[in-house]
Amino acid sequence: MSKPFIEDQRFEAIDFEQQPLTLASYENCHFQGCLLTNADLSGMSFIDCVFHSCDLSMAKLLGTVIQETKFDSCKMLGLRFEDCNPLLLGFEFKSCQMNYTSFYQLKIPKTQFIDCQLREADFSQAKLSRASFKGSDLGLAVFERTLLEGTDFREASSFSIDPEINELTGAKFKIQDLPALLSRHNLHLEI
Repeated sequence: MSKPFIEDQRFEAIDFEQQPLTLASYENCHFQGCLLTNADLSGMSFIDCVFHSCDLSMAKLLGTVIQETKFDSCKMLGLRFEDCNPLLLGFEFKSCQMNYTSFYQLKIPKTQFIDCQLREADFSQAKLSRASFKGSDLGLAVFERTLLEGTDFREASSFSIDPEINELTGAKFKIQDLPALLSRHNLHLEI
């Protein structure tokens, strides 16, 4: 049995904890102010969709297709994006609260994380070449064996990245970020 196909629809201020979202393929849909906390989005597809001011914290994403989807001003605590279908996975995030999210081993080059809070997020073994973390808080975020070629950290804050265990060729930093790159060596730098 194939999933229903829903396109060009608006969903506003719906509590999907009370009325679960239909298992379907959503294309060019707009979700505004919806509550999807702990929702099971497994097996659903979101293509060219927009989520604005929604709460998706702890939603289940097993096999979820997310392509060319934008998340703006959303609360997305504890999501495990590595559970998504990796085929053509693509999204961008603006002004989202994404603490404790995981992008473990994902290939998501050029992803935009603009003005997001990504405290304790896991980017281990992810491929994030040419991504941007402009204005984002990366306090205690984990970068371990992560591909960060050409990634822009110039306006990010609170990050600590070890150049010995991450690929940083062409990554962009400000001179003030030097201590964040050398923190494991316990050096005392004065700028």
